Amino acid sequence: MACHGEVNADLSLSIPEEKQTIVLLQGVMGNVRLTLPEDYGVEIEAFVLFGRVNLNGEQDSGMMNKIIWRTPGYESSEHKAKFVISYIVGDLSISNP
Repeated sequence: MACHGEVNADLSLSIPEEKQTIVLLQGVMGNVRLTLPEDYGVEIEAFVLFGRVNLNGEQDSGMMNKIIWRTPGYESSEHKAKFVISYIVGDLSISNP
């Protein structure tokens, strides 16, 4: 999915249909805000060339921000979601309640 502008996704109330879901978000410019479900195993691979990445309150800004992160217990989770996020210019905010 190529995205320009805002993506606000609260997945904390989602109901899984598959054992593993992969979400691809990429674009030139954009702001992405994700709220992750507590009962999923979540893996995030994100790259923002210029901008800011905020993961659970820890923030990096500037150039070439890259994160690879998994929730604790990812491997043993029944349902998994993987997010691959790539923007040239953007702000990425991820919270895991």
